[in-house]
Amino acid sequence: MAKRRPTHVPLFGNLGADRETRARPGCIVRRQFGCATLELVILREFTAKDRDLLTACLAITGEDEDGSSWTVRFPVYDYRNELVHFHRGDRIRVRGTFSFGRGTGWELRDVTGFGVTEIELLQTGKIRQRPA
Repeated sequence: MAKRRPTHVPLFGNLGADRETRARPGCIVRRQFGCATLELVILREFTAKDRDLLTACLAITGEDEDGSSWTVRFPVYDYRNELVHFHRGDRIRVRGTFSFGRGTGWELRDVTGFGVTEIELLQTGKIRQRPA
């Protein structure tokens, strides 16, 4: 069975909070490889390195048919440290994949975050934190 690639989705919104750095500890990852001609399965262990990631909040605002406005906030995770150049209030376009919470069976799962693959500045925000 072929492994499915995640769908990359573009989102447009404002950064709702300044980014912060979080540390993600390394772990042991197990991968399974198979060889059809030899009819065997090999299990290998790899060690993932410790990584730092930047997190921020992306606020997406819209309007219903009846004119009422709504806002949805997604936590955004950036492993490439591209969020360093952006600040609170900036209007940006991000492209990446959604991450979902764990569900059992066909249960509906909640979106837990958005993994960023590329970021583009659309408009500089009016709200900027002044250095102390």
